[in-house]
Amino acid sequence: MKVIHKFKLASNGSSTELKLKHGYKIVHSEYVLVEKAVYIWVEQTLAITVKDKDVVFQVVRSGDPVVDDLVHVATAVDGIAPEAYHIFKQPESEVRSIPIDYLSHSKFEREQRSA
Repeated sequence: MKVIHKFKLASNGSSTELKLKHGYKIVHSEYVLVEKAVYIWVEQTLAITVKDKDVVFQVVRSGDPVVDDLVHVATAVDGIAPEAYHIFKQPESEVRSIPIDYLSHSKFEREQRSA
């Protein structure tokens, strides 16, 4: 089964971190005039076996610069004023796996093992 949830994004230049399921999909974005806020609707699975991941979004107005590594995912347009809000996400960070036995020993014990 899957579901679509609505999320409000910060549109004041700060970022918004959401916990979403792997394989999520943004299906709609909109500037809601009465709330003066940008929202996204996200489709994601309800399967409990699918892990969550932290996804960071940033909303930027047209003409405002963004760093090169941000990825554009959607645009929301103000229906009254001539303004558009572009939604970017930070790229996926690489996850490094650390062996369990590495965490369970002190630095001294690890050095003795490798010597």
